Amino acid sequence: NFSSSSPGAIGAYPFTKSKKETPSLAKAWAYFEHFALPRYVVDDSEGLTTAEPGEEHLPTKLYNPFCTPHNQLGDWGLGVGLYFTTLRALCILTFLGGVVSIPNILYFAGDDYSDGQSGLDNVVLQGSAICTDTTWVPCESCEGNGYPDSRIATGINVDTGDNATFALRNNCDGATLEQSYINLGVIALISAGLFVMNFTIRRVEVQFDEDEQTAQDYSVAITNPPLDAYDPEEWRKFFYEKFEGAHVTTCTVGVDNDLLVNALVERREKLRLLEMRVEPGTSLDTLTLASMAAQQEEHRRFFAKMMALLSPGLPELVSRLVVLNSRIQGLSQRSKPVTNVFVTFETEAAQRQVLTMLSNSSIAKHRGLLFRDKVALKAKEPDEPNTIRWQDLNVKPKMRARQQFLTTFATVIAIGVVALIIRIVNDWNVLFSSFGIAIANVLFPVFGKLLTNFESH
Repeated sequence: NFSSSSPGAIGAYPFTKSKKETPSLAKAWAYFEHFALPRYVVDDSEGLTTAEPGEEHLPTKLYNPFCTPHNQLGDWGLGVGLYFTTLRALCILTFLGGVVSIPNILYFAGDDYSDGQSGLDNVVLQGSAICTDTTWVPCESCEGNGYPDSRIATGINVDTGDNATFALRNNCDGATLEQSYINLGVIALISAGLFVMNFTIRRVEVQFDEDEQTAQDYSVAITNPPLDAYDPEEWRKFFYEKFEGAHVTTCTVGVDNDLLVNALVERREKLRLLEMRVEPGTSLDTLTLASMAAQQEEHRRFFAKMMALLSPGLPELVSRLVVLNSRIQGLSQRSKPVTNVFVTFETEAAQRQVLTMLSNSSIAKHRGLLFRDKVALKAKEPDEPNTIRWQDLNVKPKMRARQQFLTTFATVIAIGVVALIIRIVNDWNVLFSSFGIAIANVLFPVFGKLLTNFESH
């Protein structure tokens, strides 16, 4: 089974008419439990086998949030498994650090440090380095040196009778040699623990990856194919003849048609919005939609026209759909060069063989592994298919870096402007500054989302 992303292919919308579906809570909950939530196959074998979404032929159960083995967490992806592995390691590490710090906690909570920290209302802070044994002492050099107001006061020196500045001095001795040794021990423990944690995470990553068999484990991505190598059959013959019968299961030839893919994606989004705005059973062909849009636009009042500028209505969606249709027809007529080729083999051994032999261009030339007897291919293991953004597959690294720099720069400028406005408002009225912060918290994520639309991911 071979496929090729042809420049002339135009994706069709799944429906030609708007569909009417009666909402059902029972169906929604069943869908949520059997498609959205993870389930495993109930059998007598060791370990848990993840069930396919919507599994109908085998009995399944929901994963238990407390009793699921740690080695099964990779079933939800490598990132999820590594997240909980790191979380567990950090919990153990911080617990050990707390155990080592127990002598310091007992010292700070005892009578030798601050008379048992009497007067400290917060129980959680007992055993910390907070000192409650304090004394006001004259300090002529303390005024205007950045001390907090709670630690500085003015009064009359009873010895001289003059006005003087006083500072609140701690009488506790928290810098003993024993406490410093314990603190250094905690730092050494945390440092060694982070090193061991990094080694452990790398080992667990390999285990999770080997436990989960995905398309990535059987595939290679060719990053420098000839610009006119469109035929998947040619690629199949090359790998079969040059790599001792490596059997190709699927071959996807990617071309530089990002504009076409983006237009098709946007077209489907607009059709989906139109489907939700028209009556069930309405034809979604262009003429029917154009007639409905014209009729609605004729009856629009001033307020509806203003609202359409903020939230596009049926006429705006139809206008954009017409533009996208014309754009897709124009882009599909242009021939684009090949940029990437994704090849999936029948076995992992074949994938490793191809990656090993094509990893060094000199070895490939020496063994005659040249495509069309002249091109030394560059191969790598591709990302998971569901993590590839096909709309941005052919964006150059320089363009991607430039986009990220501009969006980051715009974000920094926006943060600075908001901070400046909040400061000005705060100097004028503290109450209004709190409203300003709340408004900024609501609007800034929207601004950030708009910025990400200009980035290639």
